[in-house]
Amino acid sequence: MKRQVSDILEAGLGPVSFLQINHNKGTYMGVCPWCTKDLNKVKAINFGDLYINLVTIQTDHMGVCKERRATKMKVFI
Repeated sequence: MKRQVSDILEAGLGPVSFLQINHNKGTYMGVCPWCTKDLNKVKAINFGDLYINLVTIQTDHMGVCKERRATKMKVFI
């Protein structure tokens, strides 16, 4: 089952996906692109800051993610 997210950012460390909660306040919810589980909320002032914050929570989550070896993401924009 796929889940819709606000956007997917990808750089050298891999893809991260998120839901935009409140753009004016810079609040976003990280979403695992493989298991679609909600991760922690993060605050960011730009996409670079957002990506770094999301990679941090995604890296922590990958230790327990049951879908971490999946070859296709289960999220779409």
